Amino acid sequence: PGRRRVNVTRAADLDDSYGHAFGSMTVDLSRLEVPAGTTKVSVSVAFGDASVRLPSGVPYRLSASSVCGSIDAPTFDADGVAVDRSYRTSDYDSAASRLDIEVSVLFGSARVR
Repeated sequence: PGRRRVNVTRAADLDDSYGHAFGSMTVDLSRLEVPAGTTKVSVSVAFGDASVRLPSGVPYRLSASSVCGSIDAPTFDADGVAVDRSYRTSDYDSAASRLDIEVSVLFGSARVR
């Protein structure tokens, strides 16, 4: 319960998934040195808020869903019941290094920046 904050700067320190049950969680990848290939990260919150900070200039694919709540992302905002959105930067497929981010919220909100 409460607040959880994760700051990751090295790929070796990155977990495949981050979860939180009640409250808010921030996963800060803004200073992550993304290695060659596709780096996958999953972030989930059951009851509360998830915030993901992406590194600037790194191509990414985002899959975001919420059973009941909202998703605020760079290219879309959505709220309601059974929200499911995805986005891919135009340079994702051709990038040597890229992020594949999955964000899911049971009841609450998600923000990706």
